[in-house]
Amino acid sequence: MAATHDSDATLSLGPLATPARPAVGVPDLGFAARYQLGARLAEGGLAIIYDAHDVVLDRKVAIKQLRDPDPGLTARFLREARLTSRLVHPGIVPIYDLGSDADGVLSYAMKWIAGRSLAHELAARPTLEARLALVPAVIAIAEAVAYAHSQRVIHRDLKPANVVVGAFGEIVVIDWGLARSLDEPDLPTGGGAAPAHPQLTGAGSVLGTPCYMPPEQARGEAVDTRADIYALGAILYQLVSGAAPYDVSGAHTADAGDPIWDRVAAGPPRPIAELAPAVPPELAAIIERAMARDAGERYADAEALAQALAAFLTHDHSARLTAAALARVIEVERAAAGPPDATAALTATADVARFGLEQALAAWPANPDARAALDRLRRALFAVALRRGDHAAAAALAAELPPDDDRRRAVDELAVRSAAAAALVHDRDHRVGLRERMLVATGFVALLIGAFVQTVLAGASIGDPLPQRTLLVNGAAVVGAMALVVFLARRRLFANDASSGATRTFVAAALVAMCNRGVGYLTDVPSAHVLRIDLLILATAMAAYGRVRIAALPLVAVGASLIWPATTRLDFNLGVLAAALAMLARWWRQGLAPTS
Repeated sequence: MAATHDSDATLSLGPLATPARPAVGVPDLGFAARYQLGARLAEGGLAIIYDAHDVVLDRKVAIKQLRDPDPGLTARFLREARLTSRLVHPGIVPIYDLGSDADGVLSYAMKWIAGRSLAHELAARPTLEARLALVPAVIAIAEAVAYAHSQRVIHRDLKPANVVVGAFGEIVVIDWGLARSLDEPDLPTGGGAAPAHPQLTGAGSVLGTPCYMPPEQARGEAVDTRADIYALGAILYQLVSGAAPYDVSGAHTADAGDPIWDRVAAGPPRPIAELAPAVPPELAAIIERAMARDAGERYADAEALAQALAAFLTHDHSARLTAAALARVIEVERAAAGPPDATAALTATADVARFGLEQALAAWPANPDARAALDRLRRALFAVALRRGDHAAAAALAAELPPDDDRRRAVDELAVRSAAAAALVHDRDHRVGLRERMLVATGFVALLIGAFVQTVLAGASIGDPLPQRTLLVNGAAVVGAMALVVFLARRRLFANDASSGATRTFVAAALVAMCNRGVGYLTDVPSAHVLRIDLLILATAMAAYGRVRIAALPLVAVGASLIWPATTRLDFNLGVLAAALAMLARWWRQGLAPTS
């Protein structure tokens, strides 16, 4: 609470305005009757603040009542009420009403704020970490003060005790008892005693609270908005150190032989870094600039100070994200330098680290530590990518890192190895040309089934032997159809070693079987023998292709034809059909369905 003892006032503020006649239904009460006083909330040298009830609007208010009718104090009290009422801002306590009681004691009604002072909040937080959470409150104070400055009003007594932290987080600057308009002359001051404690408002020729006032104010010089900038820095000083400037021990009194004003005017308080070594350097620099001895070296205005504090919070948040991510970056680096099997679990850790660093850079793009940590993460992941032989990942990470000849050569060598490995995998990929091979096999199965159907429809026995000429013509038709498909699909069928090997095997088997039928036709060998040799050729081709189990099917057909010669034709067709269907089933399992 600001308290002063001034000499006779020379500034006339004029009479109080006569209130308009109340509307119908509204009681016509005087100030004293309208506000019912309750308990005392605070007390200072100038006034007493009471808990009160507004009977007209049925609401809780606070009443500030002048305690001494001294003319000088009365003029100062009136100026406080009128200046404060001009400041309409969420961070400045609003004035509702001004009046006097039956004895002529001046009072004004203001908003009742549920909460406690910033001084109490600071005292309740013993650690720097806990007090740093109040930096947003100082930003709100600075913004409220910036508004007051825009209205050409300076506070001149900013301190934690004159800031209320509301129950719902609102920050309100109160007690504008020493405020003055820069467009009006200041009220005169008179002699007075030193305050009982350096955190109380002084009286006499020097106005303000010694611990929070700038040196020019302590010397009794005229001050401007930069005095409030200094006071905001002093509040930050207390927030960081846990004690007010010049009053670290709390043992100073007015009788100590070292007047606090002399100490303020003589030199700066102890450096904030000495009192709080853990203070973030950026915040320490903000405090030092705000509390600069030379007013011209302070922030240009309160808004600039608020912006600097907001930037600090952003940077501090980014730094915390970086620190958390850096711990995971170190894990990735250790795993990258360890045994190969240790790199398997890196993905999740690296992803979390990268996300944290990207968030840190999103909050503060110029964060050097986050950028350095991200480069470390990329280098570690680059090493892991090289170890795993992942050329795509290595190349992408190399592109994100600064140019480096060794890194480029490593990527080039990995590209060669990766290309060779990819070519080897491609050559062994049985899926290449699979669709075309299945098309040939499906057509062959369709021909066999069609032959069965034709035989049944013709009324012939499917076990009757065929003439040599018919065997030769049928074989030529099948081989011709196969040759046409192979020619049309040659790019796919011969695209890699696996597919070309299979194609060559079956083409060779078909040509050998065709030769077998040609020799049988020329030498008039019985058709049963020709068919048995065809089955043996098919079994050999299957075995050469690596399908030994499927090769057993035509061999079983050969055995059946030897035991029952009359069924040789049927055994041949069933053996070939079984082998073809078995191959189709195997290729189906390899991943491609046959096309019709």
